[in-house]
Amino acid sequence: CTISELRLILGTNNTVVVDGVSHELTTPSGQTSGYKVKMDSQQLIAGGVYYLVLDFNTQKSVHVTGNGKYMLKPVVSGCMETSIGSIAGTISPIEGAYYVEATNATDTSGTYINQTNGQFLIPAVMPGIYQVKFVQNAGHLEKIVPGVVVIVGQTTQMGTIPIE
Repeated sequence: CTISELRLILGTNNTVVVDGVSHELTTPSGQTSGYKVKMDSQQLIAGGVYYLVLDFNTQKSVHVTGNGKYMLKPVVSGCMETSIGSIAGTISPIEGAYYVEATNATDTSGTYINQTNGQFLIPAVMPGIYQVKFVQNAGHLEKIVPGVVVIVGQTTQMGTIPIE
């Protein structure tokens, strides 16, 4: 048999905290019909043990509506653990909050950088060649590193990236 998608049913009472204030998140159809997560079709063998990775992109999933309310429109990607790699490194110096994003023609993955030590790990990255962008929270692009190669089952170490 194969797996090509999962259906997630979201729980109730979802909230987001902004500037110390908790706001209710509305989720269109998330609690009733659920949310479909597309997977790369994988052949499964009966009785086998498989590990799935679900990457929930909070930055792209929470939206502010025109009337100031918050809506959850989940952006989730899924894949088998055996078909992915990851990207790791450190930025220096650490001045404010940073987001790091790896993009190529078909995939985008990202994470926030640890503000204490400057380290980051972008997990669940499909194999390929990526452009890695370092962006301050204010949206100011600080640096782009092209040609970062991701290989299945490996963590690509970028080392220390100087941010000027």
